[in-house]
Amino acid sequence: MVSGAALVTTFNALYEVVQQKSQLKSLIKDVETRLKELEPMIKEITPNAMLWGLANIKTEMEDGKKLIEHYKPRSWLFKKTGFSDKLRSLDKSLSDLLPVLSLCLRNYQKQLEQSCEKRLQLLCEQKILTKITCLTCDLPKPPSFTIGLEKPLGKLRKFIVEPEQSMLVITAPAGCGKTTLATVFCHDQKVKENFKQNIFFVDVSKKPNLDHIVEQIFLHKGYTYRLPYAIENERCTESFLVDFLREHQQPVLLVLDGVWCGGEYDELLEKFNQLKLSTLKILVTSRFHFPRFNFLYKSYDSYDLKWLEDESATELFHYPPTDTSPRIPEHISKEVRSFVSCNALIGEVRQVGKLMCKDEYTHGYYSEHFVTQHEMLRELAIHQTRLEPIEERERLIINLCGKDNFRKQMSQPMKARLLAISTERVFSTNWQLPDLEVLVLNLQTDKFELPEFMEKLVDKLKVLIVTYYGLLPATAELSNFQLLSSLSNLKRIRLERISVPCIVKNLIKLERVQKISVFMCDISQAFSDSSIKIFEAFPRLEEMNIDYCNGIEQVPTNLCYHTLLKRLSITNCPELLALPEEIGKLENLEELRLVYCTNLLGLPVSITNLTSLKLLDISDCWSMTVLPSGLCNFKELITRRSYKLHFASDT
Repeated sequence: MVSGAALVTTFNALYEVVQQKSQLKSLIKDVETRLKELEPMIKEITPNAMLWGLANIKTEMEDGKKLIEHYKPRSWLFKKTGFSDKLRSLDKSLSDLLPVLSLCLRNYQKQLEQSCEKRLQLLCEQKILTKITCLTCDLPKPPSFTIGLEKPLGKLRKFIVEPEQSMLVITAPAGCGKTTLATVFCHDQKVKENFKQNIFFVDVSKKPNLDHIVEQIFLHKGYTYRLPYAIENERCTESFLVDFLREHQQPVLLVLDGVWCGGEYDELLEKFNQLKLSTLKILVTSRFHFPRFNFLYKSYDSYDLKWLEDESATELFHYPPTDTSPRIPEHISKEVRSFVSCNALIGEVRQVGKLMCKDEYTHGYYSEHFVTQHEMLRELAIHQTRLEPIEERERLIINLCGKDNFRKQMSQPMKARLLAISTERVFSTNWQLPDLEVLVLNLQTDKFELPEFMEKLVDKLKVLIVTYYGLLPATAELSNFQLLSSLSNLKRIRLERISVPCIVKNLIKLERVQKISVFMCDISQAFSDSSIKIFEAFPRLEEMNIDYCNGIEQVPTNLCYHTLLKRLSITNCPELLALPEEIGKLENLEELRLVYCTNLLGLPVSITNLTSLKLLDISDCWSMTVLPSGLCNFKELITRRSYKLHFASDT
């Protein structure tokens, strides 16, 4: 195997030498002609291409270059040493290269096409994933309004031109605008001109892992890099990153946002400090100082972001959140003057300003799965729960990622009613949670076994939420699913990026489950064979939501015999082609949502039998042209952006 860059370099060197020897006769002219035939094909080879079977030809071209460089006209030495025979051998090698190179280029073209398809699919998945969490190194959008950042931006601009500094830490309490400053800086025109497409913005507040960061960078640049391989040898990850940066020889700006103090976070910064690459600049945002690094590394520096001054805080306080928002009344402004006149946090000022404008925000969150609290409010809520002993907390949040893990085996029962566990590997515990009603599992591993303690949650657990947050593969597999059969009071299940076939293989009956939601799951096997009656496992199912799922071309017929079903939602599933005629048997169905099913051609006539139907939403169904006649039972019909749709006279 030989790299494309090596082959191109050798070819160009040989071609240049041949052209310089203008006094060469017919044999060398034949070689020159052959090189001209090969030149267009050589130009198609990219430097990072790996071509098989051309190593010998590359060696012969190198020998040919040396041979021609030492050529001297009218020298008896060259005749005696078989100069002509060597030229003929070189000409034959170049002639043999034509069909071989043609085949290699065809294979390489196929590889490129497959690689482009995979990358396109990955980009599509990443675009969808941003609805829940940011999994790429993309820059956040710049804020529409900023104030008081001119001086800090000046400090950051000096940092990128200072050759001695490779890492700068922006330090300030929560809500002072550290992330906002870093975002605005990355969108600065001079910064973009300097770093071009090599600006990476990584949130490390939840996962301070070098492997994870490098994987994001490689995926962002379109390279394949598998995390499990790097875990086997952490030095391998550092080598990958160093080689990558040295090979490209272009300035790189890496932003590490939300770095905490101690343990893995200190180790992470230390690893980046030790890279010592002149092309790499690292910008860190943190609430904490790292005084140890000031003594260890000359390339390290920190910047304390100050609170807003009086004038800036007042201006931000009066800034309307939206164009239509009313200005804050003057009497209210006077009442809070004492608050604004002191040094203030950006987050606090904006939050209070929004509340004073009396804007209603509930409508915007109506269709979303989650409402994100402001950082300070979220930290306050978590802090309040931590004031109580672990055994007494009703809301228990456990992080099993990293080295500082919560792996304590509790001997006495815990009173938690809600338990959220974040983990990057399978774990086993003998925790006793007799009052647990809601269990949230946030997974970083693509193969996970449901914990054994769930078997003891017989009559209490009502809600199970399982989410896979890993980058690759697209979905995770669950095992030990049969544990759910003992949960007699389980009513709601939500799966995000989980392989649903694992449920099919371990089909069990869950008598009380009323609502199932699957988001970005692989349901191709579960929905491909009508003989698999997966819905028999949920005899009391009332609501089913399918969103952004692959492999659903048609709704299984056996679902239509669930007469208790009241709400069915299939959204963002462009592969859906048709609904079964049996859907008319869902006599209790009240809501049917078929949003962004772009290839759905129409609705079956039997839909007119749904006498309980109150709402039909067929927004963004671009291929649908007509509705069945006689649709007049429901109260609300939503057809946004279904442009081809027209109605019968009796609809």
